Amino acid sequence: MIDTKLSGSFPSRSRLRGPPVITTRSGRPIESVVDGETEFLVEPNSVNTLAEKILYFDQNKQVAESMGIAGRKNVETIFSWEKATEQLLEVFPRYVRGHPTII
Repeated sequence: MIDTKLSGSFPSRSRLRGPPVITTRSGRPIESVVDGETEFLVEPNSVNTLAEKILYFDQNKQVAESMGIAGRKNVETIFSWEKATEQLLEVFPRYVRGHPTII
C-alpha cells in the first residue's frame, strides 16, 4: 500500500490490514513507524526511492509479508485500548489537580 495522504491515521489503518506500507515523511507524526521494519519511509517527491521500494517488495514477497505483519502488530500495540488507558491514567490526574471544580 502506498500512502500519499496527509492524514495521520491513514498509515495506521493501512497497516492494520496487513500489507506492507510505503509512506512519506510529510505532515504527520511518524512515531509509530519503524523504517525498514514496519514499513518504508521515503522523502516526499522521491520518485526513484519510491520505485525502488515498490520493486523491493515485489521481488521480496516474504520480506513484504513479514513487514506487513510487523506493521500490524506495531499498530495494535501502540494504538491499543490498553495503551490509550495507560496514557489517560497518566495525564488525567495532572489535569484534575489543575481544575478542582471537576470533582
